[in-house]
Amino acid sequence: MHKSNSTYFTDLDMSRGNISLVLFRKPFNPFPGPKNFIMILGGADCVWRKEIAPYEAYELWTRVLAWDEKWIYLVSHFVKAGKFVPSEYAMKPSSTAKKGRSRGNTESDPSKAVFASSIARYVFKNGRKTVPPEKALLECGLLPADENELAEVERLRLKWLPVAQLKSGWDAVHEVFLATAMKTRLTMSKYEFKVPY
Repeated sequence: MHKSNSTYFTDLDMSRGNISLVLFRKPFNPFPGPKNFIMILGGADCVWRKEIAPYEAYELWTRVLAWDEKWIYLVSHFVKAGKFVPSEYAMKPSSTAKKGRSRGNTESDPSKAVFASSIARYVFKNGRKTVPPEKALLECGLLPADENELAEVERLRLKWLPVAQLKSGWDAVHEVFLATAMKTRLTMSKYEFKVPY
């Protein structure tokens, strides 16, 4: 017995919906306007690595991975609760962030703490008009003004874009969490689930 695969997508909707409203709340409006837009899910894929046992606590980590001319890609990971501690919190700004892995219950192989990974692609729409993701990110103040910092963002975008488009395979998606959770300071949304469906 384990968590039903169909319930993963419900959890993903909650996590992605929360981070989307946090990041893009400024111009978000279901009614057409010159600077308003809505965010529409174009598709989502998920790969399962390890089952979640009944009543086993887990966390769902979500972040923007990359974007192209039309789509913005969000990556999510189902992770064993307490295994990792983010360097920053997007959803809990009052929480104290700590670097590195969490204390206690650590495994010799950190990859075993990731139960499943998912990639979702979204499009921004103003009426029938598609809003380029870069424009939406600028509108929300999510891209740096400094040229050097912007160049680094672009470098990372190009690095992760093939992964987001699943051109590098699911192993690369799985490795995204380990690369970002353990080595870099990237903001991720952590959504905790203490009781399974």
